[in-house]
Amino acid sequence: HFSHHFADWSIVLRLSPSALQPRLEARGYSRAKVKENLEAEALDVILVEAVEMCPRVDEIDTTGRSAEEVAGMIRDIVEGRLHLPPGQVDWLEDFLGR
Repeated sequence: HFSHHFADWSIVLRLSPSALQPRLEARGYSRAKVKENLEAEALDVILVEAVEMCPRVDEIDTTGRSAEEVAGMIRDIVEGRLHLPPGQVDWLEDFLGR
């Protein structure tokens, strides 16, 4: 996950840990790898790196959204009709409540 290190603008896609966990398990990830990914999502690791590296960052909560809906949001961001600044998504309670 290094793409956010080379851009002037990043759109970070987020997913709640409770929705992320079954996806990772279905892929056959080890228990340790699942835990690492859930912790990274809950602690905003990629978002923080993107904010540190990019002049502009948008953040989309993809939880419960279809791929088409997310694609539409991305299109609206790119075309200037939507801006979703970082800091709107907080998964800490979701993660700690598992």
